[in-house]
Amino acid sequence: MAYLDVQLVIASGGTTSGAAVVPSGYRLQSIEVPTIDNATLAVELSADGATWRTPYDASGSIGQVQGASTGNLVVVLGEVLSRATEGRSVRIVAGAAQTGGQRVLVGRCVTAEG
Repeated sequence: MAYLDVQLVIASGGTTSGAAVVPSGYRLQSIEVPTIDNATLAVELSADGATWRTPYDASGSIGQVQGASTGNLVVVLGEVLSRATEGRSVRIVAGAAQTGGQRVLVGRCVTAEG
């Protein structure tokens, strides 16, 4: 199975990471979260890199990837959310400003058929 890593960087004092493009043929499978200020983390997706949307499933649940936590873990995305990232720009939104410095989250992308 082929994979590639993308960086999602939240600036010091910020809540939203820069964008990373998940290439066609790949999907975001997991996110390595460093130690962070206590926060929830959610994924936003964009088809054009300008208009961002939070994914919801059929029951209306937000595309949250981590409940309130201080990080230092790897979050594995659910299958539906993972498949929705293929060929899209992705960014992470923290529920609290990251005052302890810049946070570099690493997204692991795997081949879409994998």
